[in-house]
Amino acid sequence: MDHYFLAPQAPVAVPRAYWLNGDGASIKGQILGSHVMLIEPNEGNYRRILDEALSSGDFDMEVLNHLFSDSAMILPRRRLALLSGEFRATDHRRYLSEDKDVVWNAHAELSRAYLVHFSDWPLPKPWKRRDEEMWQSMLPPCREHGTETANETRCADRVLWSSFYENYDYGQTNVCEVLSLAPFKNRSPDKHLKGGAISM
Repeated sequence: MDHYFLAPQAPVAVPRAYWLNGDGASIKGQILGSHVMLIEPNEGNYRRILDEALSSGDFDMEVLNHLFSDSAMILPRRRLALLSGEFRATDHRRYLSEDKDVVWNAHAELSRAYLVHFSDWPLPKPWKRRDEEMWQSMLPPCREHGTETANETRCADRVLWSSFYENYDYGQTNVCEVLSLAPFKNRSPDKHLKGGAISM
């Protein structure tokens, strides 16, 4: 990701929160994402961010949009803004809108992504307790139709999505050496994630 530091200077550079922006949203009206931010060190902006956060009580994304919606440099989202919830979606047009000719391929998108951001409401973040019933209800469906290939299986979204959480659980248990959640603590690491990182 080092090449992002060679981008033109801007106080803040972020991808758009594509999942919140409707098809007809104007450029100015589109919401900025805060899960990846390239911020130029600046004491004045630092104080403005702190003051806004403390006075408004808003979350990071609201603060970012209030202060920088007119001045932020926009980063391409397809490698930086991949949500875990995208693997549960049946319509990927918003995520793929930068290239309308591309067809969703879970393995291909994951292999290109620098990170995957956990976002599967109402499923809690992976470090919080989840029960098996909720887990089962949130599993991505397997496609009923479609051709299986070596690069894309019918249940690719489900397998990859599950692996994000299973890898987190495995790392929590075996790398961080902390108590893991009972339903998942004995699962082995998944081999589906290669080169990608997980964002919280």
